[in-house]
Formats: sequence, C-alpha cells, structure tokens
Amino acid sequence: MAIASKQKSQKSRLQPVQILDFGEVVVNYDETIDQKLAANPRALWDRQFATDKLFPCTRKGKATYSASMVVFDELIYSLDNDVKKWCEKNKKKLSCPKEALDLARQNPIAVATPRIFWISGQIGEDPSLGQFELVCRCPAPGASFLFSPVMAIGHAINRRCYLVLGKPPK
Repeated sequence: MAIASKQKSQKSRLQPVQILDFGEVVVNYDETIDQKLAANPRALWDRQFATDKLFPCTRKGKATYSASMVVFDELIYSLDNDVKKWCEKNKKKLSCPKEALDLARQNPIAVATPRIFWISGQIGEDPSLGQFELVCRCPAPGASFLFSPVMAIGHAINRRCYLVLGKPPK
C-alpha cells in the first residue's frame, strides 16, 4: 500500500523542464477545420480525421492567446489530471485543433520544432480508431507540418510536450 501511495504522490509532481514561447495567436473559431487547412498548404492532415464533426467547436468569433509548448519532466500516458492541474494552476489551457492550425498558419516557425507536440485540448472519437488525440510533427525545417491522430490512452510517443494557450501579455 505504501508503494502505490508513493507512486501516486510522485506522479502528481509533474514539472515542466522547458517552456517554449511561440508568441500570440489569433484564433478564428468561425472558420472550419477544412478552411484552415486550405489556407495553409504546409499543414497536412489525414482528411478522414480533419473534420469539425470529430472536433466540434462551440466557440464563436475570434480570440487572442499567448501560445507555448510545455515540455514536462516525464512521459505522460494519459491526460488524467496532472497536465490539466498544471494548466489550471498556471492559467493555461490545452490547445484544440482549430487553435493549433491557426498557430501553424500565423507562426510556421513555432510548429517547425523537431519535437512532437500534443494537441490535447479536445479528444476526437472515430468508430474505426476509438478515442484519439492529435500530434504535430515537422520532420525538417521548411517541411510541412503533419497533424496526425494517435490513440488517446496508453501511447507514450514523446508524450511530454503539449501545446498550451494563455492570456496574451498586456
């Protein structure tokens, strides 16, 4: 019993080891995912998973955020509560697909990182894949950004980097 308790307390001490500031991003929630992809030829996405049906968004209008990638000190196998708690404590939110696509269009250098980062603010659901999250990969500077689905639970493909949004500095 003491071992399980110790593991749980260690897990709750998730800490960032690096935060990369990407600057401000203006998100247009009224554009569809398809429109966002059409506006940025460098953003590639399997069209089976690039739908507003799989990633419905209830927000309307435009919003400005400060975007950053947070690199945590350990692999995270599911979003349980640690990443969400860190976001709440630091007044951040996990990015959704529309937000990540607008960042890729407005600041392509930001997403041209050699790291894989997770877009976990919204979980997609597809009958053939189950629940999934999106990851963004950019294989080389100047290359296209590949947004691809990965099963939401149990995979740890460099699952320590997350795209997060906060209030822009005044």
